[in-house]
Amino acid sequence: MNPDEEKIIVFMTFDNPVEANIIKSKLETNDIDCFLSDENIISINPLYSNAMGGIKLNIFEKNLVEAQSLLNESNELEVDKESGKIQCPKCSSYNVVLGPSSKKRYGFFTMLVSFLFFVHPFKTRNVYCCFNCGNEFNK
Repeated sequence: MNPDEEKIIVFMTFDNPVEANIIKSKLETNDIDCFLSDENIISINPLYSNAMGGIKLNIFEKNLVEAQSLLNESNELEVDKESGKIQCPKCSSYNVVLGPSSKKRYGFFTMLVSFLFFVHPFKTRNVYCCFNCGNEFNK
């Protein structure tokens, strides 16, 4: 690999284009170059989100620690200083990922609107999920 080449990585994934653009603008405001991929197709048809793997926020690998610290500065979650990984409060594992909740996925208002208008639920709850103990927790 040429030292002048920079590796691009997927920093976060989103189901909602609004959330993705909010995080993207926060990173860009702090001079971290980033871009979204698969945003247009998921905006047109949200049901493709699972098939496409969500809207992906891409950054340069050299900016990983800076981006994680920027997004976690108001977080009270335990974050490993070297790798920037989030720690599970139950089992202290770093095998944690942000994704849709499997236990209480939709809120009351979302279910009510979905039932009244006969539409697919439009808002899911994203939580941190630990793969070791199965714990789901918020920020």
